[in-house]
Amino acid sequence: MSNKIGRFEILSEITRSETGAVYKVSDPESGQTVALKTLQLPLLGDQAGVLVQRILQEAAGIRVLGSHNIAQLFGAEEIDGQFCAAMEYVQGNSIATMLARREGFSIWDLQDITRQACQGLDHAHSHNVAHYSLEPAKIMVAWDGTVKLLSFGISSMGAFGWHAAGKPIEVLYYMSPEQIRGEPVDARSNLFSLAAILYEMVTDQKAFPGEDADRVSQQILKQMPPPPDQLNRKLQPALSQVIMKALAKAPEARYQNGQELVNGLENCKSGAATKSPAKKSSEPGSQGAAAEHADTLPVKKSAAAAVGTASANATSAHSTGAPKRQSEPPPAPAAHLSATVVEPEKAVPSFRVDPTMVQGSKVAGKNVSFSDVTELPPLKEEYVAPPPLAHEPVDPTPVAPLRQIEPAKPKLPPRQVARKAVSEIKKTPPKLFIYSIGGAAALILLVITIIALRIHSDSSGEEGSSAVPTTSKAPDSAATVEPAASNTPKGTAALRAAAPEHIVAGDARQISVRPKYKLRKAAVAAAPVVVPGQLTVNSTPEGAEIHVDDQTDASWVTPFNMTGLMPGAHTVRVSKPGYSSETRTIEVASNSKSFLVVQLAQVSATALVSSEPAGASLFMDGKDTGRVTPVQLSVDKPGTHTFTLKKQGYLEENTTATLQSAQTFHFSPTLKALGTTDDIKIGGKFKKLFGGGDTSGMVAVSVKTQPKGAQIAVNNRIVDKPSPVEFYLNPGTYVVDITMSGYRKVHRVIEVQKGAKIAMDETMVRE
Repeated sequence: MSNKIGRFEILSEITRSETGAVYKVSDPESGQTVALKTLQLPLLGDQAGVLVQRILQEAAGIRVLGSHNIAQLFGAEEIDGQFCAAMEYVQGNSIATMLARREGFSIWDLQDITRQACQGLDHAHSHNVAHYSLEPAKIMVAWDGTVKLLSFGISSMGAFGWHAAGKPIEVLYYMSPEQIRGEPVDARSNLFSLAAILYEMVTDQKAFPGEDADRVSQQILKQMPPPPDQLNRKLQPALSQVIMKALAKAPEARYQNGQELVNGLENCKSGAATKSPAKKSSEPGSQGAAAEHADTLPVKKSAAAAVGTASANATSAHSTGAPKRQSEPPPAPAAHLSATVVEPEKAVPSFRVDPTMVQGSKVAGKNVSFSDVTELPPLKEEYVAPPPLAHEPVDPTPVAPLRQIEPAKPKLPPRQVARKAVSEIKKTPPKLFIYSIGGAAALILLVITIIALRIHSDSSGEEGSSAVPTTSKAPDSAATVEPAASNTPKGTAALRAAAPEHIVAGDARQISVRPKYKLRKAAVAAAPVVVPGQLTVNSTPEGAEIHVDDQTDASWVTPFNMTGLMPGAHTVRVSKPGYSSETRTIEVASNSKSFLVVQLAQVSATALVSSEPAGASLFMDGKDTGRVTPVQLSVDKPGTHTFTLKKQGYLEENTTATLQSAQTFHFSPTLKALGTTDDIKIGGKFKKLFGGGDTSGMVAVSVKTQPKGAQIAVNNRIVDKPSPVEFYLNPGTYVVDITMSGYRKVHRVIEVQKGAKIAMDETMVRE
């Protein structure tokens, strides 16, 4: 395996899969250690391009994120046939590692991890950014206790290929039902994935287990897992209810944001704290005294637990670089490791009782979470002799004799050691001191001479290279420069070729330039080879025109792969009629391929609507806009739209217009006043019965329908008699509506003029 990927130097390999790997690398440009996630594009075939576009589009949307609970994404690009993403390197353990070690989690662990994870998720959701592959391996707990969510911006890499048949990928166990169905992922979907992780943290079992991808998907869509308190009897029902609510199939039934989930866990903790003393006080005998300290219990430590603690301390010392302690007394034989030793009460540390466990139960011998400890255990364990062993038959196998340890030599006091050293020095002959001093002085003098000769030779070489030849004038011949002898260095010819000619024409003698000192061969640095790069530009929607450094071409339309770009920064502008243009500055490296995906915002049309008189309600496509004239309305969707103006006592006015992006449409009708309906007179034989009176100056209106019995309304006022009917109206404009159950409504606008009788004969049409 090569030790470099592009400019990144590989320090170690973190993990590997069939299609990619994650490395711990060093970035020489920034000088920091980062995590580099790679994806082998040739293994994906035709789907590689689609996945790369999806990842780049997701990565462009996280630039607005800035939370300390979200690992930073530094960049993503294609390097040497593989897609690479550089992320923040987090030192710590993931939830997946803790689950594999079966370390166990207390209510404080659950609350702290959930609180920080929800803070990161809520921050991302507030900017409309979601995580598409949330799983235990993507939640890291750093050494300082900070929880960070990994892969934001490139989470599509983890979710790719989850629908393949056979053995499911790890992220499938934590997907939400709407993500399985291919629906958009939002905050509630991420909280479902987090709840599935919490379920596994408290039960050591997956919420939706299975060895087949289809079976796991069907469980997520249709089945609810058993409540956690049924699998772990030490859990409180309140905590189980919080997790089950977050695992609801319908997004509306779950917690709507991360803060609600955190509040639910807080309530579980506070509820456990209030119930604990009451249960302790109800216990008889000596348990009544323990009720005063309901949150602490003395720990009975077995020999096996002592061995485990000692090994854990040794591991911690190795990981932190602390010095190792001296060896402790050997542990008891394995046959007696389970014997319990009760230490004196005053010397025993206390531990907080986990509220998630059933009240009144004793502290289990299982591994205790670090967050449960309120007092560190003693540095040294008291050695307890094992009980006497039963007499067993002696094995006749001969035992190898032990090597006898020699006693250590006694240490001499420093004063005695110094006297001994002085006496040894006095025994040395004086001539040996003189020879030693003379040799050291000669060696120093030799070193100084060598350094002086070195400096002198360097300065002489510089003077010889800068020597200027003398010239003499002669009127008859031109000056010529004779090449140097065969012992002339090669660098001298280059210097002569580059130097300007100052020789006057007419010099009769030939001038040869010879350096006074022989120059060393100058090392000629090879010019770096500049290889053009490539840039792939795409937009949503496609078909946008591309401008690179204020240059364009008719063929530069998205999606487009541009080759031959010189390394460096380039300004790219993408524009499309009806959409706002977008400008980006992208850095193109030598012999590399960069990607740019731009989301173009559509420019809306504008409708300017007024009426005479003002104050009419505006309806667009049959829906009330809640605005009254005069009004300026932005229309986001181009196309054909119908605008209607309604005002009490006036005839409706409507129009239909086809709008395009950035177009301004004007609609300013004059509303026609409707006639008054306060004094409608009923005519015919029943004139007196229905309030008929003087009809002078009024116009008769006769309405007949087939079939008979239809209801008549004039300007929304119902006529007292059904059809056929004759009534009288004052001159003016009226709206007549004819309705009958089971038939379509008839809508007519009539102009009533003085001296003219109006007859309406309508045939009703069934619905």
